[in-house]
Amino acid sequence: MVGFVLADSGNDYLSVDVYQEPGGKNEDVGTGDIDSKDLNLSTFIFRTRAGATSCPYEDEIVTQYYKPGTVISEKTLQVEIPEIAVAPSATDVPFWFPLDRH
Repeated sequence: MVGFVLADSGNDYLSVDVYQEPGGKNEDVGTGDIDSKDLNLSTFIFRTRAGATSCPYEDEIVTQYYKPGTVISEKTLQVEIPEIAVAPSATDVPFWFPLDRH
């Protein structure tokens, strides 16, 4: 049995489908150094269905070659829109001149 916990400490929330890759037995891979023939080397696939995320926002993921443009994972709603502001600054002031910060 396998379980997953997807947790976040912020305001994010996700709806995710989890699939197990079919196949993946070690005889298909040709790994002769693995003793157990019952070992399953398949992996899990996580597909975002919906949600809202911040830091970073998750954009839509689409296929590029196989059926181009097919949606693999839906984009999430953007929780935050970060902004950077710059305060006015003094120019052409000698480095030894004290600036008044009032």
